[in-house]
Amino acid sequence: TQVISPFYYYSEKSLYKFTIISKNKANFSLVNNNDALERALKFPAISIENVCNNENAYNLHAKEIITTEPGIVEKEGDIWKVTKRAKIKYIK
Repeated sequence: TQVISPFYYYSEKSLYKFTIISKNKANFSLVNNNDALERALKFPAISIENVCNNENAYNLHAKEIITTEPGIVEKEGDIWKVTKRAKIKYIK
């Protein structure tokens, strides 16, 4: 089980968008804006690889990263843990 750091979903510079399903469960997807894209591409090991599965090869020069299938997180105490990875695709 992977833990998503609070930095990524509490900050206004979030990389992830959560859609609450129930009190302790949410879908998540990558935020689709230039700042998030730049940070995700620059630091894929900490921003993408632990919580997403790629549908195509990592592309440092991608113009966009789209979430093709949201992931699922479950809250345990104050921590959100990934129970299903999101699927993403790099767009050139």
